[in-house]
Amino acid sequence: MQRLVKFLLNEEITLQTRSDKEIAIIKGKGYVLGRAISVQSGTAWDNKQSIGVVWKDISGQVDAWRWTDHWALQTPARPILTGDLIYIIQRALKPMISRFCKDHFSIVMITATPP
Repeated sequence: MQRLVKFLLNEEITLQTRSDKEIAIIKGKGYVLGRAISVQSGTAWDNKQSIGVVWKDISGQVDAWRWTDHWALQTPARPILTGDLIYIIQRALKPMISRFCKDHFSIVMITATPP
């Protein structure tokens, strides 16, 4: 599991796994690129979700959200919800989709391929 996660993200992340559970604790620097502002599920046979995305402005302004876009992604095991973040870990090739859960972030989709 460690080799797979490091392959998907990058070799420089700090990673801890537990042998008794399918959990990986990932530590690394990154950047919030955007967030899901709307989510629509597709039909049962296409297994996709249409996600409305708003992108964070790179100007450095706090809470500066600018561009909007739509992604059609394969529905993950835990469906994407409104408010989920699009985040990229330093040196990763693709962004991930994560969700804030009390005191940590939970990965919903480890590699999201934009359209």
